[in-house]
Amino acid sequence: MDYANATMLLVAIAIFGTLIYGPLQNICIDWSRNAIFESRDEIYDLALAGRLEFTSEAYLEIRQSLNSLIRFAHRISWPWLVAMLLAVPMSVFQEKPSVHQALSKIEDTEVRFLIEKKLHKARKAVVILLFVRSPVLWIFLATAILGRRINSGFDSVARRIADSIQNEAETYDENEGGSRRRIRA
Repeated sequence: MDYANATMLLVAIAIFGTLIYGPLQNICIDWSRNAIFESRDEIYDLALAGRLEFTSEAYLEIRQSLNSLIRFAHRISWPWLVAMLLAVPMSVFQEKPSVHQALSKIEDTEVRFLIEKKLHKARKAVVILLFVRSPVLWIFLATAILGRRINSGFDSVARRIADSIQNEAETYDENEGGSRRRIRA
């Protein structure tokens, strides 16, 4: 019976692994690229409406930045990120991407704000892609969420216990006629 259970567990792990590293990877990449395409199209619509010049340096830089994210989406993964952090000098990460300089060149603050929102949406899709593509990060994320809930639950219980103890101590002082008196606001 133990061999049957072990075999079923191995088959389940193989099926799960095949799904995670097979079709799910492509679905995640397609979803993130679609989100980036939507952001790029919305920025195009702003330019089409005349709120941003198609030939402006800012528009061209922003569009190029989003196109780079679209082309790069299939490479984004947790192991790739770790390898990049280890291989690339830290000074490169301290530099702001050129898209920030392009944004600063947009004089209309409303248009700049709208474009920042679209860029944030695209970057958020890339970060979500990074997490969704890695089962290892799922474990870390689940642990962090669980730890946070446990911690917040503990804080709540600890606060109630501390309040009860405080009330009992104050009642004790009042009933015993101790030298300490309850301070009232």
